[in-house]
Amino acid sequence: MPPHDLRRPFKRAAISDQHRRRELSLQRQAQNRRDAQHQARCLAQTILSLQNDSVEPEQEFEIVPQPRNRLKILMFDRQLG
Repeated sequence: MPPHDLRRPFKRAAISDQHRRRELSLQRQAQNRRDAQHQARCLAQTILSLQNDSVEPEQEFEIVPQPRNRLKILMFDRQLG
């Protein structure tokens, strides 16, 4: 009877530390890329939904000159008159 071999018939080749670190790094990069794409999609969706929710145009705001500009306008009007 042949001796019983406890080893597996097909052993996986030993992976070097460098190769394992590279594989982990590539997995992290892929996950980070997926996360960034998901975040960008969510942000774009939020922006588009906010734009669709605003039914009134942005021209509803009245432009009011600052006090300094009013003084310049008054001085300019006095020079003309």
